[in-house]
Amino acid sequence: METILQTPFLNKSISIVVRARTANAVAFSDAQETIQRLAKRRVKLGIISNVSSHEVALGILNKVRLRKYFDLIVTSALIGIRKPDPGIFRYALFRVGIPARQTVIVGDSVRHDIEGGFAAGVKTVLVNRHGVTSPLANFQFTRLADAVSTLELL
Repeated sequence: METILQTPFLNKSISIVVRARTANAVAFSDAQETIQRLAKRRVKLGIISNVSSHEVALGILNKVRLRKYFDLIVTSALIGIRKPDPGIFRYALFRVGIPARQTVIVGDSVRHDIEGGFAAGVKTVLVNRHGVTSPLANFQFTRLADAVSTLELL
């Protein structure tokens, strides 16, 4: 007996949702250059995202042409843990085989990225495009591009 997880109907439904959710996806203007610079230095790059569908996250990354730069994509939909729970960060660290002390989380959410990363024991970089600050952030910048030089040193 075929389960619903294997049906063409479900695959078609997922495809429709992915197309709809990714249609208007855009990356921050400084994302492509920043990520390319880090990738050229052979820095392992990963994404940790709170999303309702792992396929949507992959679709967005494909749409903005950034997926190829990432060694790991961890979503809350895939593993059942949401940021700021440090478990999602620890899972990603385990998957890439890098200790927390050698890892940096870059994010724009104090609650989800900075507090979660801090709780997991990683260095934190806040990109505070909206003027928000955090005493838990090791570094703070107003644009991702401003953080590149610091990220290259960490």
